[in-house]
Amino acid sequence: MDNPDSKHKPPRHDNGWTVQRERTDDVVNQAIERMKSGSVVKEKRAQRIKFIGITAAVIAALFAFSQLDFVYQKPVSETAANGDIVITLKADHAGHYLSKGLINGEPVRFLVDTGATRVSIPLKVAEKLGLPLGEQFKTVTANGFGT
Repeated sequence: MDNPDSKHKPPRHDNGWTVQRERTDDVVNQAIERMKSGSVVKEKRAQRIKFIGITAAVIAALFAFSQLDFVYQKPVSETAANGDIVITLKADHAGHYLSKGLINGEPVRFLVDTGATRVSIPLKVAEKLGLPLGEQFKTVTANGFGT
């Protein structure tokens, strides 16, 4: 006779139905026990923490990568037949034109906006380079406003 407290009942073979039902009952009972113990919530919490950690690591890596100098290319310049100086930049994977250059002999990193109506230099950079301050205006970018 089967012991009702037994977790594993001996399989009976009446067309496989009883065996399948007992397996299903075991799975359901295990799921109920996991929910009662809180392990389901703990697993979900661990998955969320893992996802947030991986996402933060990817964002940090992308930020660090964008700050490295090798991301900024050295522009190629040549003189055209008519005497014009032509500077060629290649767009990066995101379509941005990033370059290294010099202002007053000091190294500067540039983000060239081919559709900009004005040229802007951050105040800290202008002060560091000893540039005269021009008209102050607000810039509007996808990242917000600046001055």
